[in-house]
Amino acid sequence: SSLYQEDVHFGTHLEIWGSWYDKDQGAWGYGCCKCLQRKRARCPKTAPADEAPSEDNPGRLDEDDEQEVKVSRRMADMLETCPGFSGDVPTPEQERDWTNAELRNYV
Repeated sequence: SSLYQEDVHFGTHLEIWGSWYDKDQGAWGYGCCKCLQRKRARCPKTAPADEAPSEDNPGRLDEDDEQEVKVSRRMADMLETCPGFSGDVPTPEQERDWTNAELRNYV
């Protein structure tokens, strides 16, 4: 048994925490976006263009406003095919009973 759940994706990240290591910083991060902030739920690579930080609105992806979200590998794969998805992401427990067709329809 493991102390942590395996293959559970956080937020909209397409890779799990620890899938990338920054040698310069000496820290683990997400392989999808090279982000070192573990609690950042929204992956900058999968965030819709209108939610990305900009000079006009640098705080658009406010860390304090984000909630911790865990997703299964299956859901992460679905999100990868639809990076503009911005709805509520079902928890692994919620989508466990869904068929692949139901999950595709939701995303």
